[in-house]
Amino acid sequence: MKSALALVITSKHEGFPTILLEAWASKLPVIARDILPLKVLAKLYPGSIALFKNVKEAVKLLEVLDREKLSNTGEKAVKDFDAKVITKKYYELYKKLTK
Repeated sequence: MKSALALVITSKHEGFPTILLEAWASKLPVIARDILPLKVLAKLYPGSIALFKNVKEAVKLLEVLDREKLSNTGEKAVKDFDAKVITKKYYELYKKLTK
């Protein structure tokens, strides 16, 4: 990841790729195919993922990408997925379910 210019997710069927979190944590800009799961993430974390519909758009995005802005936004977004944050959310959920 250290020598990459960007993470490009080309999958047409994706859930929540952990490689995305790794890229965000590494301050690597992420561009991804405009599919529902990644569109949802892009909406939840605006400015963290640049979406494309086809190869031509992907290439164009790579040419004009504001890498620093996308990287910084992704770095902030990944903090929501820190183990302590997720553990606390699960704990709160289980507390509600067991009452």
